[in-house]
Amino acid sequence: MKKMMLLCATMAAMFVSCSKDYDELIVGKWRIQSTQGMSQTIDDGSSDQPAGQIEYVDYWGWVFESDGNGYAYEISNGSETTTGIFSYYINGKELHINSNGGQFGWNIEKLNSRKLSLGNRIYMTDVEGNFIRYDYCYLNFKRE
Repeated sequence: MKKMMLLCATMAAMFVSCSKDYDELIVGKWRIQSTQGMSQTIDDGSSDQPAGQIEYVDYWGWVFESDGNGYAYEISNGSETTTGIFSYYINGKELHINSNGGQFGWNIEKLNSRKLSLGNRIYMTDVEGNFIRYDYCYLNFKRE
């Protein structure tokens, strides 16, 4: 019984530690290295059909500040421009960004002192709410 309680306490400490580590590790300036996207449609309600995949590199990034705020930036003609501000918080392995009254959630796929990889699945519908497809998006950053 003591071993089981010790194991549970250790696992809980690791979970809290991971979240705290992510809170500290994400602070800084991150420049996009690549993005990947894939769309999947459901053909007859039972199978997924890949619709394509793209990958490209652009010149933009995000800055996460230690107070839970941040901003997006773009680099054009050698100069950096702020393109938006946001607030954020991390819950476990989820990054939540609040911007312009909307909230966007990302799964933290990888986060260390040099790399940040985020993933997201977006459920796409038409204006009547009918399912169109799932869009998967992955963002890969490197610390500036």
